Amino acid sequence: MIEGIHIRHYRASGILIESGSGHRIVNNKINNMLEHGIEVISSSGNLIWKNEINKCYDGVLLIEGSTNNWVIENVATECYGDGYEAFLAPDSNNAFISNKAIKNRNNGLEIYGTNNLLLDNLLIDNGQGVIINGGSGSVAIGNIIKGTKVGTYDIFDEYFNHFVAENKIICNRTEGINSNSQFNMLLNNEISYNGDFGILLAESSVLNLVMDNKLVCNIPENIEDRGIDNHLINNKEKPCEPCQSPRDVCKNSSDKDSK
Repeated sequence: MIEGIHIRHYRASGILIESGSGHRIVNNKINNMLEHGIEVISSSGNLIWKNEINKCYDGVLLIEGSTNNWVIENVATECYGDGYEAFLAPDSNNAFISNKAIKNRNNGLEIYGTNNLLLDNLLIDNGQGVIINGGSGSVAIGNIIKGTKVGTYDIFDEYFNHFVAENKIICNRTEGINSNSQFNMLLNNEISYNGDFGILLAESSVLNLVMDNKLVCNIPENIEDRGIDNHLINNKEKPCEPCQSPRDVCKNSSDKDSK
């Protein structure tokens, strides 16, 4: 167990687990690493809990077949790369729960692999929100994504059978959800005031279910379906009010939050 340590200004990663299992990394502060805050290589069954990571490359990186790890209630801020990353398809069956990713240059969460869980994470002002790639069967529930600059929630065409439900995706610069893949379920998400489509089903999207989502004032449309045989059921769409734009609404909201 590594607990309560302040680690700062090293050339490699702050904490490295390699070919290990059952370790507990709890309540550490890790600042200004040239590499990653916490790096997990070919390891399984580790708990990474309540760590504060600032100005590293990635906050928490799982790589080279790291499986069944628990990443819970960590904070990753101002990292050069991603807040949290499961980097390759073999990095599967990991859980990312109640983490915060704030003002990271790249992604809040970049998730490859199968059967990963993204639950109740808060992703604010990152370059991109969530990237889903290279696997199948992951689940994202109850996450909040706000203020992304480059992309918001992207599901790539190498991914299948992704379940996305009850997420709040608001005030991002591009599409709320951009899906290029097959057999996904997008259920009961709130997608509002994004600077591009609320949900974009791109040309590679096939047999996706989009149901019971609430979409408000996404520009130019709340839902755009360019794919094949997708099912859009009971979504509630509301256009912008006269003379209203996502940019104005989000700016006013940010001004209120700062007071």
